[in-house]
Amino acid sequence: MKKSLTTKGVVRKTVKTPGGKKAEHFKRTLKPGKARCSACRAELHGIKLVSATKMKNTAKSKKCANRPFSNLCSHCMRKKIYKLSGAVRK
Repeated sequence: MKKSLTTKGVVRKTVKTPGGKKAEHFKRTLKPGKARCSACRAELHGIKLVSATKMKNTAKSKKCANRPFSNLCSHCMRKKIYKLSGAVRK
């Protein structure tokens, strides 16, 4: 077996082949992606970077920003608020 497949970052799964033999399939565990702004795809700050199973046990304040339009970065949020208010920016 390859040395790279015996690490903790690889999950093994025993499967049965159509011939009746047993074989092992290997799958790499991936890191969770960083939270991104839904408008400009910039990285959102202040949001914890953990897997989905650990995310359900974290506090709500660490899952999203405590402000309106928390799915947007601060720059895009300001633009949206100006647009919604109807104010003309000089």
